[in-house]
Amino acid sequence: MSNELNCRLFGNPEIRWNGELMLFSFSKIDAVLYYLLVTKSVSRDEVAGLFWPDKSEQNAKKNLRNAIYQANKMFGEEVISSPNKALLVLNDAIEVKSDIEVFMSNPVQHLDSYKEHFLKGFFLKECEGFEFWITKMRAFYEKIFLQECGKKIELDIEVGKFDDVEKNIQRLIHIDEFDESNYQLLMRFYQMKSRDEKV
Repeated sequence: MSNELNCRLFGNPEIRWNGELMLFSFSKIDAVLYYLLVTKSVSRDEVAGLFWPDKSEQNAKKNLRNAIYQANKMFGEEVISSPNKALLVLNDAIEVKSDIEVFMSNPVQHLDSYKEHFLKGFFLKECEGFEFWITKMRAFYEKIFLQECGKKIELDIEVGKFDDVEKNIQRLIHIDEFDESNYQLLMRFYQMKSRDEKV
């Protein structure tokens, strides 16, 4: 039976290895794993520069080697592997699951995978490039969620499937409480269901 890496990246992130929560000694190990889970493969130079921008190239690469060694030691297996000296990937012999994979496979079907925004509460000191990447990815996933959630609401109303409509409109309001169109949508829905007291 192959080992399983299960990761939650929406909301407060967590990494589980065969069901067990992994707590690493320093956050950059988590960060390298999150980055690999999204990018799939990345050059050593890019990762070293991203996570140790204030170090010389030699020291940054040494720190990266140490982070990979520490991670793999804790997993008890080579989870982060290097098919050649330049690239880093997640070992393809391991079963990797993440809420991002599920969500992106069919966003409209898997809206519930998007619990909260990407890597909520996760922060690295003095890693501006990584912070910029997180901000960019948050905006990317949020935009997909908003579009697909809107589509699902319209479709559900059209075919008379009302179970999730109110919940999904409330989720849109939660993300952007200043977008009036979501409140109008909610009022239209209440009128349609003859819940005038709610309007």
